[in-house]
Amino acid sequence: MNPTKPKPWNPAKAKRHLDRIWSEIIHLRDKSCTFCGRDFGKMDANHIMSRRHNSTRWYVPNGNLLCFVCHRRFHDDPCWGSAQAELLIGPDNYRNLQIMASQIKPFDRVVYEVTLIELKRARAE
Repeated sequence: MNPTKPKPWNPAKAKRHLDRIWSEIIHLRDKSCTFCGRDFGKMDANHIMSRRHNSTRWYVPNGNLLCFVCHRRFHDDPCWGSAQAELLIGPDNYRNLQIMASQIKPFDRVVYEVTLIELKRARAE
């Protein structure tokens, strides 16, 4: 009998898996554009603080649902986007997200497994 080899660790694939679950949670929670209220057409799960920050990338309060138009404007006009996000979540929460995003957090198998458990728990709620 030949034991099967464990699959090699693939951080990019693991991040995409977490991204899909995080996006699903944002869609289930918000249901319409949190900036303009539109509830039809292409809707995107948006990261208030950029997804390049592992410390806030899968943090559910760092997300909101945006229609295609608001999502484009959020990224094309960062001053408008940050002002809208601050109005949405409040200045204290916005500042806390900024602080969290500035923290360096490595991504490895342990972080993946813990984050996966947290996201599955959040999705079940």
